Amino acid sequence: MASPDEQLEAIARDVERTFAVSAWSIGERLAEARALYRYHREEGGFGGWAEKRLGMSDRRAREFINIFENIGIEKSAQLRRLSTRALIDLASPSTTEATRTEVEELLAKGDKVTAQTIKEIAERAKLDAALIEAAKHEKAALIESGQRERGALQETISKVEMERAQVPKRGGSVSPALPSTVSASVMPRMPVSPPRTGPLHL
Repeated sequence: MASPDEQLEAIARDVERTFAVSAWSIGERLAEARALYRYHREEGGFGGWAEKRLGMSDRRAREFINIFENIGIEKSAQLRRLSTRALIDLASPSTTEATRTEVEELLAKGDKVTAQTIKEIAERAKLDAALIEAAKHEKAALIESGQRERGALQETISKVEMERAQVPKRGGSVSPALPSTVSASVMPRMPVSPPRTGPLHL
């Protein structure tokens, strides 16, 4: 016979499964009520009505609506293994589709998924997105830097070409080009005659 703790856990799981199946339908009806209150605000609007008529806080009512809007009815049976907190977190507008897809894949494999699991997956997805965004910025910066360097190089080339065009050739014409940066050591030198050692004849 199961212990009291085991029986309590079985009851909790049954309640969670029932909640997962019914949460979508509750969210659908609450979404209809919210639409009716869109254009009038008496009784505190939709939130005031939910609290007064249903004893449900506005936040809780919107969590049900999130389940209806962000998790399709076709997935309700698959997600019934999730706890109430996990299902609410999964349906949150801040949870990405990538996170929801990964959770569905884990459940399909038979893995246990808790609210903490969903939180960790969501944080990892957020970091991945931040890394991708940082890589895009880095690439853009490198492209911009390369364009600046290319522009500076082209400016230097133009300047050197202008200087080369002003260098006179033998015969008075303008030389087609020797860069101003060429060292004098590579310029042609006139041969130097060796000193005379004999007597001078005047």
